[in-house]
Amino acid sequence: MRIAEWDENDPLAVALAPPLNETPEERDIRILTELEEKATSDRIDRWLEEQRAIEKKSLKPIKLLLLGKSTTLKNFQIMYDPKTMRDERLVWRAIIQLNVVHSVHIMLAEVGERAYKSNDDDDDDAVLVSSDFGELLRIKGTLEPSILAAERTLVETLTHQKYDDLAGWKRSSSMGLTMSNNFFREISVNALQRRNVFKRNVSRSLPPNPGLALREYLQDIQTLWRHVDMAKMMARRKTNVTEMAGFAFLDVLDEVYAEDYLPSDDDILRARLKTVGVSEHRFRVPGYFGLSDWRVYDVGGQRSLVTAWIPYFSDNLHSILFLAPVSAFNQVLEEAPKVNRLEDSILLWSSIVSNKLLKSTEIILFLNKCDLLKQKLEAGIKVKDYVVSFRDRRNDFETVTTYLQRKFAGILKDRSPVKRVFYCHLTSVVDKDDTRLILGSRAYFAV
Repeated sequence: MRIAEWDENDPLAVALAPPLNETPEERDIRILTELEEKATSDRIDRWLEEQRAIEKKSLKPIKLLLLGKSTTLKNFQIMYDPKTMRDERLVWRAIIQLNVVHSVHIMLAEVGERAYKSNDDDDDDAVLVSSDFGELLRIKGTLEPSILAAERTLVETLTHQKYDDLAGWKRSSSMGLTMSNNFFREISVNALQRRNVFKRNVSRSLPPNPGLALREYLQDIQTLWRHVDMAKMMARRKTNVTEMAGFAFLDVLDEVYAEDYLPSDDDILRARLKTVGVSEHRFRVPGYFGLSDWRVYDVGGQRSLVTAWIPYFSDNLHSILFLAPVSAFNQVLEEAPKVNRLEDSILLWSSIVSNKLLKSTEIILFLNKCDLLKQKLEAGIKVKDYVVSFRDRRNDFETVTTYLQRKFAGILKDRSPVKRVFYCHLTSVVDKDDTRLILGSRAYFAV
């Protein structure tokens, strides 16, 4: 018996109509089957809705702010954008060779300053000059014109502009590159133009090897670097210039200036191209639900301005990687010679963890440059001479790093507007394997 009247001209009504002459038993079976099918359909709908929510969540970019050494950014690129790193190796070759040129500038300036002071009868440092100091003066006279010529070639290679048109590199060029006439200042790159610098050179391809002109002077550079007087002059400097990028390559000059030289990952991690301003980098990072979009913001050398930029980053910022150079306990800021570098990191840490706009952001502390810290401690440099609160504690690596961990943890506990977990790692970010292990865990970046 028909339950209702159906419009036979409506195909949907015909399809949904119960069979004619359906018995009560058949009706019960049909209804039960329809209920089971609806339940199955509902489960599928719920699963699809959950998957859409997961997909929507995964498409939301993970935002990470780097405060400190840009080497961490290079580690991200090596891990998650290896093709770009391969394409940029020739660019990094020119940068490494320019780093070496900068280090030679510094050494030649030291020789010139020492020669000038040696004529002063009241010079307390006259004992630094050995009887062989004349060899350094000879090398200075030979190298200076060649180093300037090499700098010209490398700068023009990177910028695609005439060196003389850059006005001494005192002001920003259209490529965003600047350089002071002071040899102790290094090249800096405007963050807004950095990506274009690399893209332009990769697309046009660099000359075979712009640094080959220095090959005939490598012996003089090595003699300059290894001379006993140079070691004494460097040891008396307040700023440890041997931590600058170019000095890392002075012991492998034959390799760096070989015709077929291509920088390794380790070489690129040790190279330096100072970035001014904030740069954004995007990565596709594998995760549990496929690839996710990461936005990494590199503040680099502009950490002192980060508090002014926090409102622009605080929206949906997942994590901050805060790098504190612990080896810098006996160094001062280049831009503020009366400010201790470690103290500056501690003050910035306090400012970051106490900021209410960042209360939902995870903060991971890297006590960085631990390898250099060990070297300084083993050389007998006393932390208490530079950090008053360290007092008479043991001057060994374990004691110093434990003290610093407690110092940073105490500030987090006292200044944070919410209760936070203290994440801390002892690192040397030029050690790519150790850094990859930390970054690759992604435990801090889950959303």
